Amino acid sequence: MKKTAIYLRRSSRTQETTCQRSEIEKYLNDNVVAGEVAWYADEAVTGSKLNRPALRRLQRDIVDGTVDTVICWKLDRLSRNICDGVKLLTDWTTRNVRVIAVTQRLDLSGPLGRMVASLLLGIAEMEREHLRERQAAGIATARARGTKFGRPKAVDTTAIRNMKSTGLSVKQIADYLSISRQSVYNALRFEAA
Repeated sequence: MKKTAIYLRRSSRTQETTCQRSEIEKYLNDNVVAGEVAWYADEAVTGSKLNRPALRRLQRDIVDGTVDTVICWKLDRLSRNICDGVKLLTDWTTRNVRVIAVTQRLDLSGPLGRMVASLLLGIAEMEREHLRERQAAGIATARARGTKFGRPKAVDTTAIRNMKSTGLSVKQIADYLSISRQSVYNALRFEAA
C-alpha cells in the first residue's frame, strides 16, 4: 500500500515546526489522502542542500515506490536552491509522485505543476540571496558605526574595584580594560550590592 509523506523542515534550533504541522493537519482534515500518513522532519537543517536525514529517507521511500504523495508546508521547505529544487521535483513527478504545497495551494502534478514549482523555487532563491545582501550591508554599516559583534568580554570586577579605589574615573577604567563604561558601572553596582 502506498503512503502519503508529510515533510517538515526547520532551519535553526530556535524555529519550530508547529505552524507547519498545524497547517498540514488542517489540510489533512479537509482532504482525503490515500493510505498511511508518514511524517518526515528535518530539525535545524539548512534548506540550501539536499543532504538531510529525513529528506534522504523520504527520497529512498519514493525510489522504493512506497510513497505516492508528498505534502509540505511551502516549497522552500524542500529546497532553497532552484537547481536542487527543480531536480528533486522533476525526479518525483517523473515517478508519478504528487507534490502538494499546502499554504501555497499548489498541486504539482503534471507539466504545469513542474513549471509553477520552478518559478516559485526561483523566487525563493532570489529572496534568500537578497536577504543575505541586506544582512551583509547592515552588518557593514553597523561595523562602520563602531558596533562590536560577538560575546561581551568577561569583566574582572575585582580589578575594576581595585582601579576605582586608586581614584581612576569610570572612563579611564573602561578605556584601560577596553570595555564599555556601562560594564564598569554594572561591575561597581554588583560589588556594592
